[in-house]
Amino acid sequence: MRFLMSLPFLAGSTILFLNMDVVTMFIAVGLMIPPAFIMSEPLSELFAHPIGSIYHPDKRRNVPALMFSLPEACIMHGKYVEAMEHYRGMTRLDPLRAQVYVRMVDLALRHMHEPELARDAYHQGMSTLDSLEKKEYLAGEYSRLLTLFSEGKLT
Repeated sequence: MRFLMSLPFLAGSTILFLNMDVVTMFIAVGLMIPPAFIMSEPLSELFAHPIGSIYHPDKRRNVPALMFSLPEACIMHGKYVEAMEHYRGMTRLDPLRAQVYVRMVDLALRHMHEPELARDAYHQGMSTLDSLEKKEYLAGEYSRLLTLFSEGKLT
């Protein structure tokens, strides 16, 4: 669709370039600007995907990068419920990231003092995560945090 929209501009500028008059050449250049804007997004996407990651070409991610700073800022300001909502949103965006579930458990135990909420986050992670390695990581962190905060070592 974008290509079809830019065709009249490209055709007009080509015809004016063939005229070889100085004034019409400036007009021709002006007519080339709209197709450049129209076609810039699809062309950049076309060239960016094959070379999207020069440093790690085998690790192309199809999910968005998560913003851990948003819930961390909420935690710093004592807005624990809002931070938990940010983490829940992150699990909807990238449900296979074990670190999000660990942070949910940590938030529920360390700041909210709600072991039931931590248990729910743990069970959600265990039922969602796809690899044994991630599940073992989550189980180990859950056990460590549960032991740490149930004994009252840190509050």
